[in-house]
Amino acid sequence: MKTQTKIKWQAFGILACVFGLGAITGAVVSNRYAIQAQPGPISVQVTPLRDEQAYFQHLERELRLSPAQTASIRTILNRTGMEYSNVCAEVRPRYDALRNQTRESVRAVLSKEQQHRFDQLVVQENCSSCPINVFH
Repeated sequence: MKTQTKIKWQAFGILACVFGLGAITGAVVSNRYAIQAQPGPISVQVTPLRDEQAYFQHLERELRLSPAQTASIRTILNRTGMEYSNVCAEVRPRYDALRNQTRESVRAVLSKEQQHRFDQLVVQENCSSCPINVFH
C-alpha cells in the first residue's frame, strides 16, 4: 500500500510542477504581449528598410534628429545603399532556397484545402515583400 501512495504523491508532485511551469510561462508571455500592446512614447511599428524615405522619416520622428544629424544620416544612408543592394543580391539565392524548402515542408503537413489557402498566403507575402531593394 505504501508504494501505491508514494507513486500517487510522486505523480501529484510532477503534475503540480508541470502546472506551475505552465502558469509561469503563461504569465511571462502574457506580460510580454501586454507590454508590447501598451502605447508608449516610442513607436513599436516597424518601418521596412526597403522604403528609404519612410525609413528616414521614421528615424527623424522617433529620434528627433537635429538638422545636422538629419544631413549626416541621409549622407550615410545614401552612401551605403548600394552596398545593401549588393549584399542582398548575394544572399538572395540562399534565402529563396531555404524559404522554398520551408514552404514545401509546411505544405506536406497540410490538407489539400489548407495547401490551397497556404499558396494564396504565400502569393500575398511574395507580393508584399518584392522587390528587395534597400535604399536603391
